[in-house]
Amino acid sequence: MSPSDIDEGEEWRNGLCSHWCGGSCGVCWASCCCGCFVFGRTSQRLEKFPDTNTHHFNLFSGSCAILYAGLHVHLGWLPVLLQRQELRQKFGIKGNGYTDCLASYCCQPCTLAQMEMEMKDRAATAETVGNTQEVGYVTREHGMVYSPPAESATQGHPDDDAAPRPAPEMVKQGGQPTVVNAPASEKQVAVTTSPVPAALEEHRAMHTPHPGEPVTHW
Repeated sequence: MSPSDIDEGEEWRNGLCSHWCGGSCGVCWASCCCGCFVFGRTSQRLEKFPDTNTHHFNLFSGSCAILYAGLHVHLGWLPVLLQRQELRQKFGIKGNGYTDCLASYCCQPCTLAQMEMEMKDRAATAETVGNTQEVGYVTREHGMVYSPPAESATQGHPDDDAAPRPAPEMVKQGGQPTVVNAPASEKQVAVTTSPVPAALEEHRAMHTPHPGEPVTHW
């Protein structure tokens, strides 16, 4: 079994003789009168598929010269046969080498028109599907980006940690130790943890009963 033999695949979108050589009068006449140019154009469509811009195709090409040379030695059907097999393998069209040989040898103009119209139709379909996918789906160029939460308003200002703070000092005001040059919270802690005045200690010592001494209730 030849690699070009495909038993299960797609059908030709353009028949060999249906719709007047593929449905295009211009392609039909060109295939009959200037088959070399149609053959070269189809070869370029295969190479640049799915490009449909005719400005990207040349009127003369190497494939055109090959068919022209083959016609002079009565082997023009051979390049057409090879091109038909290449086209079928590219798109998975059902067929085999026998049908390709018969079409290329017995009806070369119709075969050239069929391949040209087939390439035009499939290129137009591929271009339409590509544009639909570009519009319907958007591909993200970057992944998920994590943004840290905004700093809470209850947190201190960044400048508070950066600015130097004066060292707290302990002074006596009215016989009581007092912390100066410190925030209010530190002052409160310092006052509550400050030592007991000496006079209060002496008063407690005088009125605290010694062991064995009777306690007087007032």
